[in-house]
Amino acid sequence: MKRKFNLNEIVENVKIFSRMMGQSFREGFEGKPSTLSPVFSRGEDLRLDLEIEFRESVLGCEKDIHIRRLEIGSKNELKQVVRSLKITVPAGVVDGSKLRYEGKGDACKIGGNAGDLYIFILIVS
Repeated sequence: MKRKFNLNEIVENVKIFSRMMGQSFREGFEGKPSTLSPVFSRGEDLRLDLEIEFRESVLGCEKDIHIRRLEIGSKNELKQVVRSLKITVPAGVVDGSKLRYEGKGDACKIGGNAGDLYIFILIVS
């Protein structure tokens, strides 16, 4: 019995394999650099719960925070550092809102992109 090929299934499998290998087949054959990166080449995301006053949630505010994260040292080793970051909380945020800061999470052990920092807003009275 012959099996019929499902083009969508083939394309999806190629995409998955390409992500795992870090190169798109089509772009590789055309000699273009790949826009896909390996799924494992990203640092861990970090989470910080930030308490703000109700007034700050209505009007918005700026906050100085300190985060502990992994960074690549001078000898390509991971080291833990504390970094200061000024964040802007937009006016009108509600309890449980999530702010994302791309690339402010942990560094990647194998040289990929850093993870993201997620700040969860907690409104206190």
